Amino acid sequence: MSLAHAVPAALGPHTVSEWHEMPQPGNGRRLELLAGWLIMSPAPTRRHQRIGDLVRTVLEDTFPENLAVTAAAVDVSTPRRDGLIPDVMLMTHDTDDDPARAEDVLLVVEVWSDGNTARERVEKRHAYATAGIPFLWEITFDATTAELVGQRNDHGRWLELDRLPLGPDPIAVTAAPKPLTLALT
Repeated sequence: MSLAHAVPAALGPHTVSEWHEMPQPGNGRRLELLAGWLIMSPAPTRRHQRIGDLVRTVLEDTFPENLAVTAAAVDVSTPRRDGLIPDVMLMTHDTDDDPARAEDVLLVVEVWSDGNTARERVEKRHAYATAGIPFLWEITFDATTAELVGQRNDHGRWLELDRLPLGPDPIAVTAAPKPLTLALT
């Protein structure tokens, strides 16, 4: 199944360089840049943070030391005037480069909360796809359940490989540089 994505109508007025000069807001919110337009993401909830922490730990335990797993403090910039701050990234190597170069990113994990708009989700998917990020995990959750949708980039379009419930039972995820097992415990 291929997931469609929308192309923003026109580039906004802001550049990645300008965005880097802007201060990030307080209270855990994130100021990101999508096709030259500024968007504000809400502060993550405690459950959002716990899910991101668990995913980061599994990735660190699964992949060798020559790959790097980072949390939300690192951003990805693309040639399309995007400055994105994913919840978790798996990179080809550990680097102090900030922002991370899209070509160094193997997997991006976005944990979506109620405060993330449908438009933001669609446009971030598009930005990651056009930047050539090989794999994308989207995790959604409510008070009692969580779901992971794992996708592989197929020439700029996302091909869904996994749609799995996240919980204490281990699940096999194939949408990654190598298959892995994940459980929220």
